[in-house]
Amino acid sequence: MSKAINLTKDPIWSLLKKVTIPASVGSLFQTFYNLVDTWFAGRISAEAISAIAKSFPIYFVIIAVGVGIGAATNSCIGNLLGAKKINKASLFIAQSVIFALVTSIVVTLFGLNASDFLLGVMGSDAVGIALTREYLDIIFYGTFIVMI
Repeated sequence: MSKAINLTKDPIWSLLKKVTIPASVGSLFQTFYNLVDTWFAGRISAEAISAIAKSFPIYFVIIAVGVGIGAATNSCIGNLLGAKKINKASLFIAQSVIFALVTSIVVTLFGLNASDFLLGVMGSDAVGIALTREYLDIIFYGTFIVMI
């Protein structure tokens, strides 16, 4: 079993290693995912790579919403735990899970309904919109399932 992390007493360098190494590994695998995705799309056609490239801004908004909710939740819960308000922290955790679920539903529905318009504004033609929409559908449904 691993030793519990004490943020107030453990040395800063060991804490940084315990936090940054998993985050770096996660970023590395995200990069690998994008590389493999692009490689396989490149074997299909140039339009498939274009679909992935045009879906990135929409996908980035999804990630930004998730990271924003997570950072805000962690900050608020950390402050409550630091103030020794355990009951309020546990209530906030429950509320944030419900908020994340509702937000994921709203983002998914908005993305599924507005993606054709957004892709048209970005200059996609009908074929590009269809290919990007296929890719985005996978992302939207996958994000929703992960959030549940």
